[in-house]
Amino acid sequence: MKRVSQLTLSFAVVAVSAIAFAGEDHDKFSKMDSNNDGKITAAENEQGAQKKFGKMDADKDGQLSVTEIEKTWTEKQDGQKSQVSVTKRVSTMDTDKSGTVSSSEFKQSSDDMFSKMDMNQDGSVSESEMVSAHQEMKKDMPR
Repeated sequence: MKRVSQLTLSFAVVAVSAIAFAGEDHDKFSKMDSNNDGKITAAENEQGAQKKFGKMDADKDGQLSVTEIEKTWTEKQDGQKSQVSVTKRVSTMDTDKSGTVSSSEFKQSSDDMFSKMDMNQDGSVSESEMVSAHQEMKKDMPR
């Protein structure tokens, strides 16, 4: 009986996490789909990336430092984002190895992500494509 209760509790935690993750994706999708046509175009993605970069660039120097990125991600993740994953993500985006992420590097990273999410290569991302891509990325995140 105790084992059944533990399994039920474990399943409930996983289910709630999945629902929360799906809800987060829906909110993100809705914000990016500016014309509400049920898909995100490359132009909408670029507009969203520019807006996000502007919010993240706290000192408005046109560069994102590890600290600025870490602050945004830890606030968003309720303090759960690990330093390892922030550093890894920054090093991936920082193609010129300057130690910061420029707006053009951020745009390129966003464009690359858009291409990966556009699973059927029709030039737009549906909500189901976004959810699937985020589930795959979540599996690859360091814990």
